[in-house]
Amino acid sequence: MLTDVFEVQSTIAQEVAAALDVTLLQSEQAALSRKIEVNPAAYDYYLRGKQYFSVAYYQQKEQRLAERMHLKAIELAHDFAQAYAELGSLYTEIYWWGQVDQSPQLLDSARKMIDMAMRLAPNAPESHQALGWYYYHGLRDYDRALEEFSRVIELQPNNALAKASIAWVQRRQGKWDEAVTGLQAVVKLDPLDAFYKYELGITYHYCRRYREAIAQFDKVIDLQPNHQWAYIVKSWAFLCQTGETGEARGVLDAGRACIGRWPELTWLEVYYDLFDRNYDHALSLLTAPGDALSPENADSSDYYSMKGFTYALMGWQQTAKIFYDSARVPLESKFSKAPDAAQLLSSLANVYAGLNQTDKALQLAKRAVELDPVSNDALSGPGSLRMLATVYAQAGQQDQAIELFDYLLTIPSNLSVNTLNRAPELASLRDNPRFLTLLDKHRMGQ
Repeated sequence: MLTDVFEVQSTIAQEVAAALDVTLLQSEQAALSRKIEVNPAAYDYYLRGKQYFSVAYYQQKEQRLAERMHLKAIELAHDFAQAYAELGSLYTEIYWWGQVDQSPQLLDSARKMIDMAMRLAPNAPESHQALGWYYYHGLRDYDRALEEFSRVIELQPNNALAKASIAWVQRRQGKWDEAVTGLQAVVKLDPLDAFYKYELGITYHYCRRYREAIAQFDKVIDLQPNHQWAYIVKSWAFLCQTGETGEARGVLDAGRACIGRWPELTWLEVYYDLFDRNYDHALSLLTAPGDALSPENADSSDYYSMKGFTYALMGWQQTAKIFYDSARVPLESKFSKAPDAAQLLSSLANVYAGLNQTDKALQLAKRAVELDPVSNDALSGPGSLRMLATVYAQAGQQDQAIELFDYLLTIPSNLSVNTLNRAPELASLRDNPRFLTLLDKHRMGQ
């Protein structure tokens, strides 16, 4: 059994605290004193599963490897509450991201695993953390999620993940100042964790605090030079800050030099080419499906829709329609299976707009906003609203587009007045006096 190992870990932690003259709260002392008896092989599988799960957000294949490890751990130790909790969290995350599986049955499996963890260890922080994830990413029940994360902090007052989780929920609730303050505290609590610094950078970015965001992404890259998303969002932050592609491209160059080329980087490089009207270079980067994936809503159709958009800007409308139609086919297939997936509806609306099927485009874009309103999700909601505004612009309904963009510039979002001014998809608005007045108004407010 690993009981002796856990006791040694507990003793070391208490001795370190004493050496540093740190006073442990009663709940922290209780947590350190908690004895856990686990089959050594089961614990090894559990640790492997946690290792796979830590990178599961970006590599779909790792999600199922993590699942396999935790199932092995449970098979060897039927009363291993931590393994049940971790597996429940994993199922919740797979459901949340929806890239591998987003069925109600998967969410039911998550709840069953978490319920087992709660039965075995009702006062374990891991059990409450997993239940919080279920409410947050499974049901979007923010209030109950906060209750569970707060319970974790009662049990472990310095639990960085629980504190960060509260900040992430607050972001969704539109409590951006509280989220910033919370993540700043988490970064101080766990200064060597690149993930928390990245999340703080994201929050700064949405609040249009670009200098602070870029500084955080620099720290992330210093700690973890292969962190792809730090390069992506840092690059976009430079574009939002300046409206120019020079520094933004420099960040992508640094990422490519360190890691090599990856699809999200290519998508952004192509988009910058469209900013600069360098269409031939954009097309040279789009040579095969899978070359480019949108950083905001990655889908296998992105290559076709981006290539169609490039040809449309070049004036090659018939060729553009061929590629837009190639994007339409897989998106419609997915739509038939998931008609209430807001991001999918936005992607399909964009393609319909490219095909000049305006009514369909507006119908889907409006439905996406209904499914994912800013009032329900202040982090992802602006993305759906931005797509609706873009479709309005492409459909020639400029007043409606301008009204939505005006609103988007008053709330935290992934949009700035500088990107709005030069976005190639909004070329039709360039000469509209109301649009120019909107830009001037928000420049003065920066």
